[in-house]
Amino acid sequence: MQRFDCLAKDCPLLGPHLLEASAGTGKTFSIEHVYVRLILEGIEVEQILAVTFTRAATRELKQRIRSNLEKALEQLETHTITWPYLESTQNLRALRDAISGFDRCQIFTIHGFCHRMLREFAFEAKIGLSLPEFQEKAEFPQALRQAVRDFLEWGVQSQLVCPEQVALLFRSHSSLDEIGEQLLKEESGA
Repeated sequence: MQRFDCLAKDCPLLGPHLLEASAGTGKTFSIEHVYVRLILEGIEVEQILAVTFTRAATRELKQRIRSNLEKALEQLETHTITWPYLESTQNLRALRDAISGFDRCQIFTIHGFCHRMLREFAFEAKIGLSLPEFQEKAEFPQALRQAVRDFLEWGVQSQLVCPEQVALLFRSHSSLDEIGEQLLKEESGA
């Protein structure tokens, strides 16, 4: 069995790899570092696919990958390199582009990825356009929706809110209900 050291400069990135390990042994750690290394090699976030089992794992993986991208950028900018694979690169632009375009990342649950592929290749799969919308997300009880709306309306202190941020929110969302729905979706990982 060969050791996989994702921090080593000479660790092969491309090609098939099977990482088999029990819980808590660093699989997610490896994935987040391989992701950064692929970005440094010039591969864009839309070209990297990561698939996990659960929504919670997907949410955690997205957070950890984004955090690692930010840490890598900080290390290169401040010249305080702690990851060996960063020693031979100065590809700051690739990291900045990946961070700014991270909302386009391809990190899914297995079910979410399969549904997306079936919708994208509906004719090839001979299912036409009859595939219903994927319902991976949980339906939120009306009482929870109302609690979120009440909090947004009455629970946020005005001195903590920046008018520019509020304007930005309402450029992408048309109502408090829509903002609340988005918050619930993000919290549930849907």
